[in-house]
Amino acid sequence: MFSLKLNRANILYLILFTGVFSDLIRVHGSSITLYRLLMFLGLAIAVSIRYKKVLYSFVILIALLLFNIIQGVLFTSIFDIVKLDFRHMIKYEYFYVCIIITVLMVVSLRIYQGAAFKELCKRFIYIFSFFNVIIFTILAIKGVYWEGRSIISNVNDYGAELTAFFPILCVDAIEERKKSKYLACIYILVLEYINDCKLCFLGILVEMFILLLLYGKTKYGKKIIIKVCSYIAVICMAIFVIFFVFLDGAFFGVSIGALIMEPIRHLLQLDLYTVTDGSAAFRVNVFIMGIIWMFRSCFMGMGAGSTMILAKEFLTMNTYYTSPYYGVSPHNAWLEILLDFGFLALIAYIYILKYGIYSLVGKTRKKTYIPSVICALSIWLWVLAPSGIYTNYGLIIILMYYFIMAKDYKKELPIDDFVYHG
Repeated sequence: MFSLKLNRANILYLILFTGVFSDLIRVHGSSITLYRLLMFLGLAIAVSIRYKKVLYSFVILIALLLFNIIQGVLFTSIFDIVKLDFRHMIKYEYFYVCIIITVLMVVSLRIYQGAAFKELCKRFIYIFSFFNVIIFTILAIKGVYWEGRSIISNVNDYGAELTAFFPILCVDAIEERKKSKYLACIYILVLEYINDCKLCFLGILVEMFILLLLYGKTKYGKKIIIKVCSYIAVICMAIFVIFFVFLDGAFFGVSIGALIMEPIRHLLQLDLYTVTDGSAAFRVNVFIMGIIWMFRSCFMGMGAGSTMILAKEFLTMNTYYTSPYYGVSPHNAWLEILLDFGFLALIAYIYILKYGIYSLVGKTRKKTYIPSVICALSIWLWVLAPSGIYTNYGLIIILMYYFIMAKDYKKELPIDDFVYHG
């Protein structure tokens, strides 16, 4: 359990906790949050834990942001699509500085706590995920708007954090054989559905499928594979009956064709929707225009906050987008980072996919932390849900935890001995 002693690790966890709920703990109507006031204290503590390593990493990452500014200047100079909005770019570079500080705090906790980090940080994730579930439950009962005012920026932000947390919970439920954690898995899935988080809901289903494939490769998994397959068969049959008998082929009140097949057609043909009056159409147009611009620019990167280029095209098609063009969220986090950093982000994505695919299908594989593998393979779907990743610090903490665990599990093992070491 966490010690109540006021040591450097507990201070960092407290600061990170304010970051998870930064959207709530803020000065109303402003961008001033408690986390942004405390995070530089967190950076100072991180530096005090391992001066050279943390400070060196911070300098390297800040240099990367300076290079990103150069990317933005070059892009606007070469393509002349929009004028360089330097103030806007600096704003988003500052968001990246906040992300960097969050990452360094998690890394410093790994250095400070050593082998105990795995369990202590996981408990921390459990704690703030528990509060996320409470908030999500309240939203399911009361709705997002109270007294005419939205209490959170986007319900999908909380949905994405719970989807990222789900592999930890699900694997622990299997390994510990605790019914309470199985029920918690089901409850989160139900909450995603009730709060209309379509992509998060689908993301959890994909995570469950990947988990099934991973455990199917193990001796232990083969003992439970038939039981799990039976459960899935029953669930799929129930879903089929509900969709096509009671809901007339609808999913979240949207026809399956409009939700899945029609967007796939538009994506394959790179055919923009002329009117984006729905979430799926909006996201498809973001994806198509983003990929087009990436190839036009040869993946050079457009600079932080570059989605203003896409949003400018949205304004020509949608009269109801009344906010400034750079205020429109693309609802596509991995594409957003790809647009910002270009080939640098592409290299990172290839690394993540290689890790996930190799861990899943490799004949021999390294000692692997299963939740990290699940996340590496499923994140491409459910990370499309949140309004943006720039300020979703809870999600960043979980992703950084997965990254550290993936790096820590390096010992080579034969495929038959591939097990979860919890």
